[in-house]
This record gives sequence, C-alpha cells and structure tokens, in this order.
Amino acid sequence: MPALLYLCKVVVILCIHNYLYSFVSADTPSVKITYSAKVSSVFPVLLSAIRQSPPPTGPVHDGKVVGKDPVTYSYHQPVPIPSYLIAVASGNVHYRAFPKHEDKEWTCGIWAEPELIDSAYWEFSQDTARYILCIILLTFSRLTIVQGSLRRKKRL
Repeated sequence: MPALLYLCKVVVILCIHNYLYSFVSADTPSVKITYSAKVSSVFPVLLSAIRQSPPPTGPVHDGKVVGKDPVTYSYHQPVPIPSYLIAVASGNVHYRAFPKHEDKEWTCGIWAEPELIDSAYWEFSQDTARYILCIILLTFSRLTIVQGSLRRKKRL
C-alpha cells in the first residue's frame, strides 16, 4: 500500500517548513521496474535513484534559495527495483559529505535540516561509510560462496 506522508511544521524539529516523504508498506520483490522522474519544488527533492540534474556534486538546491526558488530535479533508476524501494522525500534539508573511504569510488553523507547538520554529521560520520563497506564486503563474499556452492552441486 503506497503512501505519501506530510509532516506539518508542528512535528518538524524547528517548526519552519513542512516535509513530504513516501513509503510503500507492502509489495512483492518479484516485480521490478526501472524509472525516471522529474520533480519541481522550492525544497530539495530526494529520490531512490541517481540524480541527473541539478548535478549531485553541485550546491544544495542548485544554488537557489531553499523554500523560495523552484528547481526541477531529474532522477533515473537504471537498476530494476521492487516498488517498495521507490522513495521520495522533500523538505528544508542540506547535504554534507562524509570523508571519502580509501580506494573507493562511492561516497556517502548526511541530509539534515541546516540547524541540525552539525550534530547529524557528528552522529553518523564515524561509522556510516564503514557500515556500507562491510555490507558490500558481506554481500560480495556471500555471492562468491553461493556461486561456489552452486558450482560444487553441479559437479556432483
């Protein structure tokens, strides 16, 4: 069951802006899709896809005034995913990148309200990249083990 939720100013910590986010509570992983989306908003828009524009390495909200100037965000998800992984969020959020992990091409960071970005960065910067690296290593080692066991079964 898909849902769009709207957090009013009363629920948000600093009570300045409203927020929108989505989730799908039930679905099946057997049906997967790719998708593209364009969303215009006066707030930064985040989707569970690769941002095409404005450039993800550029300034927040393409350098425009958050909460005032509209910006069109373009996203593309080239990997087929189940619909319960499609998410959208929008609100007065800013991004701060975590230190890049040695020898890795990927990056990660935190999105938070400007007033909370320092404490959110402090809370998550030490471990998030390490957790992601562990997940990647566990996933690939598990795939190797599964593929190895499949090869052994075929030989029997």
